Amino acid sequence: MSWQIVFTARAKKELRSVPSSDRIGIYRALEKLAGDHPNLDIKKLWAEPPQWRLRVGKWRRIYAKGEASNLTDPKGPPVPTLTVLNVFDRKEGY
Repeated sequence: MSWQIVFTARAKKELRSVPSSDRIGIYRALEKLAGDHPNLDIKKLWAEPPQWRLRVGKWRRIYAKGEASNLTDPKGPPVPTLTVLNVFDRKEGY
């Protein structure tokens, strides 16, 4: 199963503050996460609705899983979606 990746406005803003060399690694990790069998450092967080943390180096991404309308075919069935909620340095904490 392949996931559609969506960024919140907050995540987009936070991603702009990340150095470009690190930003590339973040995008690659998200693409890997959207694939079928990611081999990444993922941890479920205590949140409602459920959220997960993806760790790559010193950067953390908080994301949620769900379904959304298909971006390529809006009239088609909903597709599994990973919504990136936050992007931050581990020093900034949760």
